[in-house]
Amino acid sequence: MEISAIAPRLVRGALTLLPLLVGMPAEASDYFGLGSRNAALSGAVAADCQDGAAAWYNPALLAVAPGTVGLFYTTVYSGMSTSVESAGSLGHVPAFQLRDADGMLDEAAGRAALDQAVDEAGDFERYSGVGMSFVLPLGRLFPSLPIPAAFGGTLLVPGDGGSLAHFSGSRADRPFFPTFNAPFNQARIHFGLGSAVWPDHLFLGAGTSVHSRVNGTFSTHNPVASFDSEHPDKNPPAPSQADTTQRLDLSASWTAGLFARPLSWATAAVVYHSAEETSMDMNIEAVMELDLGQPVRVEVPYEMTGAFAWRPHRLVAGLTAAPPDTGLTVTAEVEFALWKQFEDHVQILRLEVPEDSLSSDKTLYIEDLGGWFRVESANRPAARLRNTWMPRGAVEYRWTNGLAVRGGYSYRLSPLEPDQRHLNMLLDNSWHSFTAGAAVRLLDRTETRPELLLSAHAQGIYLVPRDNAAGAAGTDDQPYARGIIRSEGFLVGGGLELSARF
Repeated sequence: MEISAIAPRLVRGALTLLPLLVGMPAEASDYFGLGSRNAALSGAVAADCQDGAAAWYNPALLAVAPGTVGLFYTTVYSGMSTSVESAGSLGHVPAFQLRDADGMLDEAAGRAALDQAVDEAGDFERYSGVGMSFVLPLGRLFPSLPIPAAFGGTLLVPGDGGSLAHFSGSRADRPFFPTFNAPFNQARIHFGLGSAVWPDHLFLGAGTSVHSRVNGTFSTHNPVASFDSEHPDKNPPAPSQADTTQRLDLSASWTAGLFARPLSWATAAVVYHSAEETSMDMNIEAVMELDLGQPVRVEVPYEMTGAFAWRPHRLVAGLTAAPPDTGLTVTAEVEFALWKQFEDHVQILRLEVPEDSLSSDKTLYIEDLGGWFRVESANRPAARLRNTWMPRGAVEYRWTNGLAVRGGYSYRLSPLEPDQRHLNMLLDNSWHSFTAGAAVRLLDRTETRPELLLSAHAQGIYLVPRDNAAGAAGTDDQPYARGIIRSEGFLVGGGLELSARF
């Protein structure tokens, strides 16, 4: 075969990360709570957080929280499942078009590849993490401080939850969860400062949140190769391999909160969380397998950039009522999230060849092969996101002997529009979260020792079954493959917390 007769090109140039565990592009603290009490109340604590997690939920509350040190543990198991409800014309997606030994399309093998890809999209791992929290009233260090103020924070360290140092790559034409599937395996630190503006009535606070991801590797089986367009059955694209090392990545966001106590038994809160994004920059040596009468391997340098974890601007408002002499506390709050701004973030990674490796017409010259290779990157999968409201509610009853019971509920509307018009392979679900917990006082506070509390909680998240219109868009953003993928299931988990108040 003459080299000049070959029309080589790179047929896929865009990758996406298939992250490790079920969850929004957020972190475990959003779904599973920081501390057992906060988790048992479904996170509806913007006006009632009583420990160092207030640095995240509402830093203004640090000014009224007692001095506290706590240790907590959380674990969650996934019962997520995904399946092909209707294959439609998803067989037209090149990733699922497999050929037999004679070069003919093998429909049975293609359907099996589709089923496997869909099944793997819902195969998530157990999550667990340990953390600590603290509140330090500054008046104890500076007795002359004119107003109440406190410094506090939390540290969350993942335990189980996937391979902490490995990310698996997937093509944009593989089904994945862009808003329900960001990795939780990250260390997270929250710090905050709260202070009184009007003692006993109005408090303000601000905090920062930093999370990090461990070093890891990225690999893919993206089909990157040259081929003879006139005889594709004799020279099909062969899978390539690309490996790199991901450096430690840090991202920070900030939180501001207001806490008001208009009545001795009623409080209100408003909290703002800034948008957050974790981006990645990697350099890769991709290996192309070419069949030019004999196997040829060519390394091509790629630069990969993109955002693979993101959380929108959010505004939370909450009310809490604790009628005197009843032991009862009731909380209601709502969160508004600006998800629509992230429509362009769904394509996690963009893969390009460095400019200095290309000619003026964006082609790559490989001298040993005596030809030019045109470099193309796939379009972003068109995504339709919507801003969402998330209501939460909680109730707690406390006895004078230190025993307490708690429960909460929240509803999360999927930020992914139900009708994606078969333009992508994106999957998602709305869910209902039900939580319950209890606490017992182990030691009473005295002049020489702190009050010691043990709390426990359980959580169940029910994923509302959803039929996702999945497909692939062509160069003109028009769908050429249509199918229905069903996603459903649940998450169950719980945790413990030991805290000391002094």
